[in-house]
Amino acid sequence: MDTQLKAETAPYLSLRGVRKRFGQFEALKGIDLDIPPSSFVCFLGPSGCGKSTLLRAIAGLDRQDTGSIHQAGRDISHLPPGERDFGIVFQSYALFPNLTVAENIGYGLVNRRVPKAERQRIVDELLSVVGLPGSGGKFPNQLSGGQQQRVALARALAMEPGLLLLDEPLSALDARVRLRLRAEIRDLQRRLGITTIMVTHDQDEALTMADLIVVMSDGKIEQIGSPQAIYRRPASLFVADFVGSMTAARGMVFEPGAVVCGRQVLHVPTGALRGPVQLRLRPEALALCAGGDQPNRLTGTVAAVTFHGPGVQVEIDCGLDHDVPLRLDLGHHALAGCDLRPGAAIAVTVPPDAVHLFAEPTA
Repeated sequence: MDTQLKAETAPYLSLRGVRKRFGQFEALKGIDLDIPPSSFVCFLGPSGCGKSTLLRAIAGLDRQDTGSIHQAGRDISHLPPGERDFGIVFQSYALFPNLTVAENIGYGLVNRRVPKAERQRIVDELLSVVGLPGSGGKFPNQLSGGQQQRVALARALAMEPGLLLLDEPLSALDARVRLRLRAEIRDLQRRLGITTIMVTHDQDEALTMADLIVVMSDGKIEQIGSPQAIYRRPASLFVADFVGSMTAARGMVFEPGAVVCGRQVLHVPTGALRGPVQLRLRPEALALCAGGDQPNRLTGTVAAVTFHGPGVQVEIDCGLDHDVPLRLDLGHHALAGCDLRPGAAIAVTVPPDAVHLFAEPTA
């Protein structure tokens, strides 16, 4: 597991030994986690990995069976949700359809008996912050999905919480709106400096929005780190396969620093690994080579070429494990003078640090 990012001050949120069962199913298996103040953290993983359960445990909505949760030095492990300091935004928006936008945003302020003039000031300010000035008199059904999500965000912020929880807030939106709101939410979080946790199964969201990513699988944390660390230095085979795209193959460490993979031999750092291994190679880390005696120079033939806007993905038959095609991502600037017809001869160089090695999982 990557060394967790160090905060200069004490963690804002600290979890130790958090476990949660639903009947015979163990959803959380002893979670230890520190979250720095004012950070944007993403819980990332596939459906059923425990990320939403962990978020709900922090909120007190599904209280943990064992373990402790401390927020800003305060033990909140057994407090009901109403006594915890957080705002939450769900995927479904959960707006009251019979209330106006302004009434939705100010709903919690009414319960706190905030004077009407002060409520109006807060609502107007938040409408401006989320980019919806002048929309207070509208009803939710008069807004687009993206606008409704902004209202839900404003409602969560109205109570001035110390912690903002986002449970897959963008997954119900179309692609264009999702991209725009990603940037808006991240910018808003930076301006307000509010500690934020977002649950997502979308790796692009996590990589583009988070300061810290917590990758989860089967109720456990697989890796904690910055987006760059998670992407460039996956700590487990699960993380390598879940985050980004890779060529996957099997190989054998036959001597320190050398792996045989099909009919190819790759000279890479093997560390303490011996025997059967799994290899993962990032397509964008490989490069075409014109010739010469370069390390890890693989020759083969073009199997397929796929255009994807900024460049192309080339699949190459070069004799890897069970004829697994080697994938190579190229920008258009790298294509000048290249013969990329299927069947054309091609040579690729594989930088040693582009190869990620993992022990072969035991059955």
